[in-house]
Amino acid sequence: MARVRKPRKGDFVRHDLAGQKFRRLTAVSPVGKTNGGGMIWRCVCDCGGMRDVSAWELRSGSAKSCGCVRREGYETQRVHGGKGTLLYSKWKGMKNRCSDPNTTGYKNYGGRGIKVCDEWQDFVPFRDWAMANGYQEGLTIDRIDVDGNYAPENCRWATVKQQARNRRSSKLTLKDAVAICKDQRSSYELAGVYGVCSSLVRQIRRGDKWPEASAMIEASNAPT
Repeated sequence: MARVRKPRKGDFVRHDLAGQKFRRLTAVSPVGKTNGGGMIWRCVCDCGGMRDVSAWELRSGSAKSCGCVRREGYETQRVHGGKGTLLYSKWKGMKNRCSDPNTTGYKNYGGRGIKVCDEWQDFVPFRDWAMANGYQEGLTIDRIDVDGNYAPENCRWATVKQQARNRRSSKLTLKDAVAICKDQRSSYELAGVYGVCSSLVRQIRRGDKWPEASAMIEASNAPT
């Protein structure tokens, strides 16, 4: 903190800041000068705290509060696991991919109409879901339906290899989908055969994906 020199008789108070507000601080009265001759002002903070600040710090914006802003930041991180955590970075990255055209990869997410659900617009609900659904470092958030939104019912935590396998679902052909519908092996076995996730195999069998395959099979089985 700058050394305070008590004002002397005849000191000229330049640039009267009394009553002016700078962020959360309102200048009240001069209390001295810095070693360089700049004025030091006693300020009252919006939270009720007091702080002596140089006029330069007030005008430049480097002084924002009596210190309560920093304390609130620490409290937010302690309570909500906010900035500075890997999970928070994943949440921010997810939102940016869907909403910020300047973010790398936006064209593959927000540019395709993919959104983050209303519930996950705030970090805490996302954090709670992540912790209850197997989150750990080294995993990435993966959308089960690659054309669907980021939402609890469409997301899971997966390894990079699993996520890449899910993305390869676009390589399936109608012939592959028909074969999957006819094959009696488990969805997990077929996932390994075709290099896709087991959830996609189940979606194809239900007709949620490649409904044409189910239609072709039904047509071939219809009595003539």
